[in-house]
Amino acid sequence: MILGRAVWENHIIIQHPEVTYFLEEIEKTVRDPNVVMESSIDPQSKLFHALVLLTGKYRDCYVRVVIRYEGDVGFIRTAYFPATLPARGKILWVSRIQNR
Repeated sequence: MILGRAVWENHIIIQHPEVTYFLEEIEKTVRDPNVVMESSIDPQSKLFHALVLLTGKYRDCYVRVVIRYEGDVGFIRTAYFPATLPARGKILWVSRIQNR
């Protein structure tokens, strides 16, 4: 997966400033997700989710990382902290052991 500097600086931390100090958790979500879903908006994108925020204001939220694939290469498009999984979109993978 590739997280471009322009995406990080010009989109993610501007549109979702709450994730600014959680780059390690974003990396963990991509590396070891709890749930991976197809995007209901973009068929070339997948939504990676993990419950890795263990303390603080976002403790009960998922880390969601949206990755758009171009061939075999995935580009991180955004990341944020939703409280729930999306209501739409096909579940592609679920981990056998949840983080909590």
